[in-house]
Amino acid sequence: MTLFTLTTLTDDLFNGLSFEAELADGGGLSLREAIGLANTGAFGAVEVSMDAALSGATLLVTEGQLGVDADLTLTDLSVDAGAQELSFLVRDGGVLSLTGLSVAGDLRIEAEGDGALGALSVVAGENIFVLAPFSEEAEL
Repeated sequence: MTLFTLTTLTDDLFNGLSFEAELADGGGLSLREAIGLANTGAFGAVEVSMDAALSGATLLVTEGQLGVDADLTLTDLSVDAGAQELSFLVRDGGVLSLTGLSVAGDLRIEAEGDGALGALSVVAGENIFVLAPFSEEAEL
């Protein structure tokens, strides 16, 4: 499994660049950029966590729904989508696992095709909407 470490709290857009270029684009590596890189398929299964320097801080997701095409695990993240809900769309072939996720507000997980949820451990959130099948290895 490849580990991506988030180094910014902002919701920087994924520009389709290399890992090195996304990391060096001036803002560090955002959650959206890490997901975009994972979706390229070049890294295999990917786990995303926060840099120790950002421990206890909250990520901002302000640019809308996060699409997942990869085998992706988000670990111990605190996320705030502002007035929106935090929304994931797990597309055909993707598997999303959320472990120790804290959400300010609502969380929505949807799937297309054979997209699936692999694990779900949400430690805080107002309303959680799961409109996705669970993978055979799912852990709740």
